Amino acid sequence: MIKKTYKKSIKIHLPKGIIETLDSSLNKNIPTFDYDKYIFIGILYDIASNRADNKIYDNDELPGAPLYSKYLENKYGKSYYSYVNYLVCHNIIVLVHDADRDKHEARRYELNNTLFCIDKTVLMTVEIPNDSTLGKYFLKKHNHRNRKAERYPIYVKSMRNHFLDNLKIDKDKAVQFVLNNVKTDRKKVHKLLSIEKIHLGTTNKQLYYNRNDNNYRIDSNLSNLSKELKQFLICDEPLYQLDLTNSHPVLFNIYLLHIKSNILSKGNNRKVDSVTTPSINNNIQLLKSIDISKIKIDRKCYTDTINEIDKYYELTTTGKWYEYLGKFFYGNETIHLTDTAIRDFAKKNWMAIAYCHNRTTNYKFQKAMFDLFALPRIGSIIHQIKRKDYANFAITLQRIEAELFIDNICKRLVNENIIPFTIHDSVIVKKSQLSKTKQIMKAELRRYLGVLPKLKTEPLNNIIKCNNGLKSA
Repeated sequence: MIKKTYKKSIKIHLPKGIIETLDSSLNKNIPTFDYDKYIFIGILYDIASNRADNKIYDNDELPGAPLYSKYLENKYGKSYYSYVNYLVCHNIIVLVHDADRDKHEARRYELNNTLFCIDKTVLMTVEIPNDSTLGKYFLKKHNHRNRKAERYPIYVKSMRNHFLDNLKIDKDKAVQFVLNNVKTDRKKVHKLLSIEKIHLGTTNKQLYYNRNDNNYRIDSNLSNLSKELKQFLICDEPLYQLDLTNSHPVLFNIYLLHIKSNILSKGNNRKVDSVTTPSINNNIQLLKSIDISKIKIDRKCYTDTINEIDKYYELTTTGKWYEYLGKFFYGNETIHLTDTAIRDFAKKNWMAIAYCHNRTTNYKFQKAMFDLFALPRIGSIIHQIKRKDYANFAITLQRIEAELFIDNICKRLVNENIIPFTIHDSVIVKKSQLSKTKQIMKAELRRYLGVLPKLKTEPLNNIIKCNNGLKSA
């Protein structure tokens, strides 16, 4: 490798033991190909931070971090596999799950935990030169996001500026919490890296706030920050998070109600016209994401389909959806289980139906159970959405969620001089803004759903910024 002299750099962090082992290995076992050390560093960083790609539809239950070949080639060039293979062969990373093209699953890797230093998760600062392959990638991505942000609507620009200027974290307390409470080394590293990115902030180009072109969501450091670390966010008054409970099952109603409206508009089926329905023509609004043109429903099944949509609507908007599913998946065994266990199991099965590839054994089994005992017409609609690409259902719900929360709720909040932080299906605001925020959220949710679903309000931080420094709330 030809050595170069660099003037500027970007700082990232990795476990000290991993970096020391890489350096030792490169000295003792020189790669047989022309290499750039910082590409090794970049791959290790991808695995450690588990942010190797924005694609989130790979099976989350599988171990390790997915590394997608298209992403790696774009970032590191066509020789990326030589780097990955070297790290595996020298036991710096471990292949924990092989690729499965039929299921659209990438190879998944973990850092070799045995190489962490004695005190496990001490992070080491690594300076990435700006004119290295990795440094150029970081800068290119950073500049692309800035250029893209210039085209954001005014309310999104306001939220982005607020995020970049005001997202702060009490690093010392957050790090101590992770070291004392997180059990596995892999999770410790991931959480510590997320803390460091926020702490380094815009000065090191580590803060990001990007509107996803595919699902319309806002991706940011905050959406990658674990729930228990939000208590260490710093603000001049207490922060509160408002969530839509069971958001995706609830928001799917917006899609289903348009299917129902379409059936009713066909008009010549007296049985369908006689079905009691929510008042959808006035209350249910059309989002850009809604496209039901490819959903085919047999005319003989119109009444059954509408009845199922009504039943799903009632169950999800009243918070009884997972309890309902639990009865079918567990049967008589529910008498021996806690309500939490039933909900968790039912939620897991619903996730398999909604988000797993249609060809997976897990999907086929859960789909068969769902169709046999629960809501077969709803199951058919989900299957049709996923037929061409199993990710379509997730993307459809994410787009509905993003349009509702970002382009409606947050737009109204900004117009009221309330600039929120956002995490997909939730907003974070100051205590003094809580009442107005609830009012706006309820109004928008009722406008799009025709009913008010359950909202969860949760106090977040206990670190308050004052003139004399920081204090507990």
